[in-house]
Amino acid sequence: MFDVNPNPDLSRQRVTGILGMASAEAEVSALQDFASMCRLSKGQANEIISRVVCAVGEWRTAASSNGIPASELSLFEFVIGRQLAALAALTN
Repeated sequence: MFDVNPNPDLSRQRVTGILGMASAEAEVSALQDFASMCRLSKGQANEIISRVVCAVGEWRTAASSNGIPASELSLFEFVIGRQLAALAALTN
């Protein structure tokens, strides 16, 4: 797993970036470069990204069923939604 504790503040630089990228926007595009370094074809990378997007798309349900209060869920709604949309755009 990678960066499983999202930060709702998108302006903060990440400590664990992908290929040295420390912003949310740069990390998404760096995934494509990283996939090729892992010898994944574009199709293979897109399939993996699609599966991740589908799984993480259920985050609200999983968090709610584990007792996370709605007030905390709303803190992460924007950042998770934005990153999921950016990842989904890679596969289109």
